[in-house]
Amino acid sequence: MAKSAWTANHDIASASPVNLRGAHGDRVHLSPSGDDATPPTLPLRGIFDIKRKHYDVVLEKDRIGWSLILPTRQSAGSRRSIHESTVSLHDVYAVSIKRVQKPGKNRGYPEGVTLHVATPSKKDPNVLTDERITLRSTNEDNCQKWRGAIDSALKGIGNRPCKLRAFVNDWVNDGEATRVFYSKVVPVFQAAGTRLDVIVTTREGSAHQILQKLDFDGYDGLMCVGGEDTTREVVHGLLERTQLDADLVEITPDTKLTKCNIPLGIIPVGLFNLVAHSSQGTSDPFTAAVHIILGHRHPLDVSAIFHNEAFIRFGFSMMYGFGGDCLRRAEQRAKGGVISARGVEYAVAKSIFKVRTYRCAVEYLPCESQEIISERSPCRTGCNRCKAEQSTNEDTERGDSLKCTEAKHGADVDDVGSCYDTDTGHDRNGRLNRGCQDIETLPHRTEDETSESQDWISSKDDLVSVGAMTLPNLCSWCPAGISPLTHLADGSLDLVLVRSTTRGEFVHHLRRHANAKDQFDFPFVSVHPARAVRVHPLGANDKPCTSPFDESHSEGDTTCQEEASLETDDGGALPSTGKEFSMWNVDMELMAPVALEIRVHKQLLTVFASGIRDTGQAHRSCACL
Repeated sequence: MAKSAWTANHDIASASPVNLRGAHGDRVHLSPSGDDATPPTLPLRGIFDIKRKHYDVVLEKDRIGWSLILPTRQSAGSRRSIHESTVSLHDVYAVSIKRVQKPGKNRGYPEGVTLHVATPSKKDPNVLTDERITLRSTNEDNCQKWRGAIDSALKGIGNRPCKLRAFVNDWVNDGEATRVFYSKVVPVFQAAGTRLDVIVTTREGSAHQILQKLDFDGYDGLMCVGGEDTTREVVHGLLERTQLDADLVEITPDTKLTKCNIPLGIIPVGLFNLVAHSSQGTSDPFTAAVHIILGHRHPLDVSAIFHNEAFIRFGFSMMYGFGGDCLRRAEQRAKGGVISARGVEYAVAKSIFKVRTYRCAVEYLPCESQEIISERSPCRTGCNRCKAEQSTNEDTERGDSLKCTEAKHGADVDDVGSCYDTDTGHDRNGRLNRGCQDIETLPHRTEDETSESQDWISSKDDLVSVGAMTLPNLCSWCPAGISPLTHLADGSLDLVLVRSTTRGEFVHHLRRHANAKDQFDFPFVSVHPARAVRVHPLGANDKPCTSPFDESHSEGDTTCQEEASLETDDGGALPSTGKEFSMWNVDMELMAPVALEIRVHKQLLTVFASGIRDTGQAHRSCACL
């Protein structure tokens, strides 16, 4: 294991303050402070001042309420809400004693007990704010008594994590994730008293390697702080470790995977943050931290990706064509490996100007219950579609037609966690390997091999874009998501096919991603709910890509025509000449244009999130559009 990925362990007593030590590599333990006195019996009653008025405050097991003492005389029909209020302890993430510091004193005198309440923002209910309610009292013993009682009541609420392992990315964007973590996230966990064991990664792949041998005993979950790179690496490493612990070393398209019972918290610091934004409706780090503290959990569907039936990696979003072209051009303008917002806008504008079609053969296994996409409601907090699926039997989640084969234990952890897989041509993070296996013909399965063959629906067409989404893929540029009707945990993915059309119509389709209009309401766009998808990029004469390093030119070409000027105007058809293959965009990472098979696994991962709240109409547009 790389030495740079590990640092010295500093044990900190539970009653002592957080010791950051200034060294980002330290493992930091955050824990509650205060005495260990036995909390008083509930309900607890007392008198405090709130906003300069006297209130009778009552603390119960799951709520705290207050009523005004000696209210002004009112008629019998007056509203009680003027004088009474209640806060659910399920929304309180921390409690502290507010103090006023005196000159020359190490410890100020108390002003009261402050409740830190996670309150949805009025502008965007997905964003949580820190609403502080202070029960004013200058009596030290009274403040300590109530702080201890409230803290004990908070600990009694189920599902709240007490101790977490945290991975912080320090090798991308000059340590931006580390700065956000120590400035915005650490104070929140310190106030809540949640213990953190922090590992700051200093190179790519270290988190994945650590997860293969990490001891999870005594921890209530994992947390990662970073952008798309960190999320991909931790999710893949965590799910792969779960399969290893279940003795599933060889993963095939028919393998029944084991669900991960370790919840993952994602603190988004990247540019897109598709997984975090799709599961909690925002990319706000404070909101993500509060969801973790409060113990909000939501299952997610995850896809297993294969090439020639050999497992490559896990993923949420797979795009070929326009999506791959945009990411490739954005990475060309990336500085220090970091894609900027202006780089994204340049890439989208350039890709629109150079937009073209790619020949593809697409197969998909439709869901058992075919429904009209336009009639499907989007996934929101408390979604019945996803909640109902949580209680179904695992054997029926993917239908009887999906056979499950028993994986045999034939390698140890080091073999599965090795850097490269020569059979698939990709390392365990999905990157290219020059030993990639050639693709001579399209994969074919006989009826003896599987019972699925008659259920597959296939087509071959010139496509501008192919997308297979297990998440709606929300981001700041697409507030409703790239695939807004995709559900988080219903055991299906949405196959989105954009066929050849005029450039003007395609731009019209793109613009609808930034507003409330239906971006799929076009004759050249089709959406298919599916359990599995196979995509075969084709070149000249319908030949598949024979190597990930193929120059992708048509026969007889000696120069790449991708940057050639277009001869069509906005009303003309899209060109299909030039570069034969695009690139795969898998969770914002480029992969070679090889044939992929994608199998969705229902609720394979659980994240600290509460889903997406309905915010009404959101508008945001890429400047180039």
